Amino acid sequence: MQTMEDKHYNYAAQFQCIADRCEDSCCNGWDICVDEATHEKYREHAPKLLDYVEIKTDGPAMRQVEGTKTCGQLREGLCRIHSDYGESYLPDTCSMYPKRAVRIGESLLVGATSSCPEIARLILSVDSPFTLVEKSLLRRPSVIPGWITGSEMENYAMSIMARFMEETQRSDISAEQALVQVIHVCTMLDREHKDNWAQQIGRFFLQAENIENRRLKSAGNTNKALLPSGQIMQTMYLLGNFKSVRSLQFLASLQKAFVKDDEREDSPYILRPGLLEAFDSNIEAQDVIDETLKRYLGAEIIRRVFPFGNERGNKKQTVYEKVVPLAVYFCFLKIALLAHIDKEGNPPELEKRATILQILSKALNHLPCDVAGFLKGKGLSDSNLLQVMIYKTA
Repeated sequence: MQTMEDKHYNYAAQFQCIADRCEDSCCNGWDICVDEATHEKYREHAPKLLDYVEIKTDGPAMRQVEGTKTCGQLREGLCRIHSDYGESYLPDTCSMYPKRAVRIGESLLVGATSSCPEIARLILSVDSPFTLVEKSLLRRPSVIPGWITGSEMENYAMSIMARFMEETQRSDISAEQALVQVIHVCTMLDREHKDNWAQQIGRFFLQAENIENRRLKSAGNTNKALLPSGQIMQTMYLLGNFKSVRSLQFLASLQKAFVKDDEREDSPYILRPGLLEAFDSNIEAQDVIDETLKRYLGAEIIRRVFPFGNERGNKKQTVYEKVVPLAVYFCFLKIALLAHIDKEGNPPELEKRATILQILSKALNHLPCDVAGFLKGKGLSDSNLLQVMIYKTA
């Protein structure tokens, strides 16, 4: 049996947990699942640790401090199990987070989620964040998800993922145009048999670029920070489930930056007058936000194993259904970045941009619901509407 080779994306390879110095501990805010292998290890070798585990509907999880979403083993910013028993006794969730490993053919690809503050900083700050480097995991999880098996299929899948990455990181087009072209390609892939994707994807991206260049030329290439309706803001609230003090403060800052276009109840939101004008005249600021959005797209292609991974386990999804949440979250991030420009049109500093990315990711990347289905129910999955929202928040 061939051994899988570990490959880290550069931003994940450079990650080091900052432990008690972290401003938003991963021990707060969600249930921490205990995998069966770790649960069995507790039963056999450390039965006292079973007192810290409770059995929930979807399996074992670490007990939380009563009335909170904080793990009961968090002590002064550090994990009691880690300090008393060692890293090998941590559940897979704790050992891996914020990294995420997936099997592609004979390789184990390791990325990471920007719901971790340190990963958010690395995504936005390191050189060549999405380059693959050889680096072994200190400990592999007991269960490794994988959608692609076999060495031949690995080359096929990696070439397709690499093309999506290449197109979203292009310097000659905006992040908005890159994403809309991805949406076009997703609809084309859905009409093509998977066996032909690698052969056809280059042609599809060329067609998508021609479509967008014609559309932008006919539209005069004008964009305005205007949301077509209140739907997108309302959806951010509903999906985000913002509960932490940090997140609520973040939402308050968004509210201060946006106003209604007029007094009608269904009037769209616009950026507060004066902010956009200053931003439009600040080329450096536009470049910073464009780079931030492109790095977000790259990180999400990795996290989602796009276009092969499914957000909802084994549920069958079209490629277009997979891109819908990415497109809507892109709009959320763009809105948040615009909301934090100053009166001179300067963009938020790196630390603030990383905070914006991390808070949104923590709220949105670990949802237990069918996001694509939810967005469809809200009327936000139509391809034309998605494209309007992407450009209108530009």
